[in-house]
Amino acid sequence: MGLNGIDISSWQDDLIVSRMSGCDFIIVKATGGKGYKNECFERHANDTLSCGKLLGCYHYAHDRGYEGSATEEADHFINAFRPYIGKAIPFLDWEADTLSLGVAWAKTWLNRVRDKTGVTPGIYTSKSVCFAYDWSSVAKAYPLWVAQYPDYEDTGFRSEPWTDGWHFGAWASPLIFQNTGTGRIEGYSGHLDLFYGTRADW
Repeated sequence: MGLNGIDISSWQDDLIVSRMSGCDFIIVKATGGKGYKNECFERHANDTLSCGKLLGCYHYAHDRGYEGSATEEADHFINAFRPYIGKAIPFLDWEADTLSLGVAWAKTWLNRVRDKTGVTPGIYTSKSVCFAYDWSSVAKAYPLWVAQYPDYEDTGFRSEPWTDGWHFGAWASPLIFQNTGTGRIEGYSGHLDLFYGTRADW
């Protein structure tokens, strides 16, 4: 698939980007809800760019204790993301408590970020969620970062990650395919989400 990537948040506060020689792009948590900001967001984001790696920045929708409307949460993310416009891809992390909010909430957030930044964001979710809702109104405008795991065994990057071979609902294919939450790679001692993409798509 061309590119190997990871995502990180404050849980990986001790991660040093310059040591992550095996990955090509890093997606850093920027914000959550309408008030949370990752305290190591700028450090990790700036280090990613300084190391010549591709950068993504994500917002965790309806982060517990910081829940807001789609517009409030989008504006909170935009304020943090603004210095990286033109340098990074924004993403909406859509999981857990957010699923009950419905597709319209996600689409409002995505539209707001696109309209205010001029950058088309993507959406992260699990593969099962692609089939649980009608995402056709989102899929025609916004790319997919999807997660599906074969198991929870430790693994490194693989040249051909496992997939069940099924389609991705309203999306023809994902921009990014995440195939483990228990990744182990050189440069960091803990577990990481590992995923794959292509430079052309990015």
